Amino acid sequence: MPIPSPNSISGQKSDSAYVVTAFVVAVAFGPVKDWLQRQVDRRIGHANPEQVLEQFRAGVDAVVTVIDVNRVVRTLVDRSVIAFHAHGGALYLASNGDSDPVYRRGQVNGHSGVEVFLRHDWELFGRLVMGERRGDLDYSERDRLALQRSADSVAEALALAAQMGRGLPVRRPCTPDRSPSRPRARRAPA
Repeated sequence: MPIPSPNSISGQKSDSAYVVTAFVVAVAFGPVKDWLQRQVDRRIGHANPEQVLEQFRAGVDAVVTVIDVNRVVRTLVDRSVIAFHAHGGALYLASNGDSDPVYRRGQVNGHSGVEVFLRHDWELFGRLVMGERRGDLDYSERDRLALQRSADSVAEALALAAQMGRGLPVRRPCTPDRSPSRPRARRAPA
């Protein structure tokens, strides 16, 4: 005996009958689908060994990035140059006498677009000097503040690494002309 269609019972076509039928079928197969998924997961497992080890490696790399202060410093300069489309950037540490950068990308050529200080707990760790931006764009106050927040985070990483005895450069107290509350921004001469 054939199964009657929804329109053969009432004699009319009904879109709502199709919707209700589809809903009932979907609801009925939900538990079956869940049971099948549990069976497959139990037999095959959740992840293959390569995926598990790759997740572990990514976690270790994230920790090493934080502990490896040289990598943190390079990343600050690299990402700042890319983010602001600058011609270059350089990071100077206070312990190097501020004469030679510990890391440089691109060309600053003595014309800094903006300079922010790496400071943490009223101690100066260094400074980030960004070259002029491509397209003759100036750095806005918002840009400078974004750079300052990143520089302060790197200074905190430097401070933590120094506390851990990682052999990092010694920091020096901030002086009035380099107060952490009033970092100076330098612009290239017009």
